[in-house]
Amino acid sequence: MDTQKAQRASTAASDLLVRQTVQSRLLCKSNYPQYLRALWRSTSAFGVYRTALTLFRRARLLRLMLRIVQGVWLALQTGTLVLLLLPIVLVLLPGVLVLSILMLLGGVLELRRLRSVMTARMQGKIVLLLQADVAVFEGEGAAGQFFRGQLRALQDREDVIAVVRSPYVFSSKGLGGKGFYWAQRREARRVYLCRTYGFFALRTIAQRAAREVVFVA
Repeated sequence: MDTQKAQRASTAASDLLVRQTVQSRLLCKSNYPQYLRALWRSTSAFGVYRTALTLFRRARLLRLMLRIVQGVWLALQTGTLVLLLLPIVLVLLPGVLVLSILMLLGGVLELRRLRSVMTARMQGKIVLLLQADVAVFEGEGAAGQFFRGQLRALQDREDVIAVVRSPYVFSSKGLGGKGFYWAQRREARRVYLCRTYGFFALRTIAQRAAREVVFVA
């Protein structure tokens, strides 16, 4: 039993490290559109698209026709499932799309309003750009407790500001702050939580105003 628990813990730690590595690479992009492009290219759906495109370009006509027939046969086999899921997708997808657009527009307007405020707060400071896994916001595991402990320790540093990227698109879960926010929210005296699109805007402000900017993976 202890061995199984240790194996599960080791697997979870490895998965977390992989996710953080991928996110670190994505967040190094110069702006939010490039982040979205890189995020799309890192998905399995993009891999399927690339594979299909390669097959389309290289396959001979007969092989392509056989694959099409196989695909049609598979679609017929799963047709019932598709018919069941299609109405749900058609109902949910527009709603999610509209909410995403509203969040982005609200975040842009909020950041424009807060640009001068954040510039003044970051002026001459050391700005830490941090990313946090969902476990941190759920209060789970030693990694989450360690992250929160590090943020509490920063409260004694007058010259340091921490900007934490939230993994959520809509949720208001945070690290001490309350209430809904569009792009960024103040969690403590010198700790700010931001959505992914807000992360790039705040990073630009920090690069112009701060004494030093440190990206912590």
